[in-house]
Amino acid sequence: MSSSSSTTTINGAQTKKTYPTWHNFVAGGFAGAGSRVATAPLDLIRIRRQLTPVVTYPSESLWQTWLKIVQNEGGVAALFRGNLAAIYLWVGYSAVQFSLYRQTR
Repeated sequence: MSSSSSTTTINGAQTKKTYPTWHNFVAGGFAGAGSRVATAPLDLIRIRRQLTPVVTYPSESLWQTWLKIVQNEGGVAALFRGNLAAIYLWVGYSAVQFSLYRQTR
């Protein structure tokens, strides 16, 4: 496997630090998992609002939808239910994307 490098400047002197390519793969995996965990509740609320027929105007707010899910479906954990498969998807996707970006640019 090839290695990547980064150049830093300390007190006017440039130093070149090399590190293995798998660092990008691992960083991409963590970034993918973190992004999915951070956006999972918003994605759930978006899907729920799209599937709910609008029978009253104005429709409930995002905050009201969030509270309804938390109160009626098992607390804050309900916002993340079924998210594990999506995390696996994003870990793999982001890991490959991060590692290949450095090599192909």
